[in-house]
Amino acid sequence: MKLNEKTNQMSDKTLIKKASGETEPFSEEKLQASLRRTGAGDETIASVVNDVKSWLQDGTTTKKILKTLVVASFQPFQQSCFNI
Repeated sequence: MKLNEKTNQMSDKTLIKKASGETEPFSEEKLQASLRRTGAGDETIASVVNDVKSWLQDGTTTKKILKTLVVASFQPFQQSCFNI
């Protein structure tokens, strides 16, 4: 989401670019649902959503957001593999 320069608050009208080239408003709910489908817990979901919102801007691609989801989903697996 982008910061409103006058109020310094987040705007929920940030447009993301889909693979088809179409744009649509960013949906925090869709991002959360995608993370839940990966088996992410509430703490991970909150962390990823906050991370994405910190750098999200108009024109951000769904591909870039997806990469963030993949990395976040892989971290618990990686931690469990190396904390034997």
